[in-house]
Amino acid sequence: MQVNCLWGLFDLTYGRVASCSPRNESSCARWVEDSFVTKTEAAQLKGIMSNAMINLFHQGGQTSFAPDAKASHARLGPGGLSLFSAVQGRIRATIMEKFGLPQLYDAGTLFTRLEGEPRHDEWDMEPGHK
Repeated sequence: MQVNCLWGLFDLTYGRVASCSPRNESSCARWVEDSFVTKTEAAQLKGIMSNAMINLFHQGGQTSFAPDAKASHARLGPGGLSLFSAVQGRIRATIMEKFGLPQLYDAGTLFTRLEGEPRHDEWDMEPGHK
């Protein structure tokens, strides 16, 4: 399903980047893809990412994990890394196809877990610490 762009977002956030920013409103596009991963893949990824985040630094109820980093591969395990890489490859190929792109530059992947009841362990940050 195509979703209207927030055209002004590019100007407010990044400014114009030559050969990268949309040239006009009609060249700006987003879309939502339902059922891109199977229910099984979604459940497996959720478990893999939850396990990978054990004892990671977190602030309050937020923990982030960058699975692309080589240091993170051991946390994913061979099966987790394989599944993540396969899904990431499908995402890349689909984006390139949907937008007619010959190449796609990756800015990295970041999974963020938000919890209403923050965990209390040795990695907790003081409230308001940044």
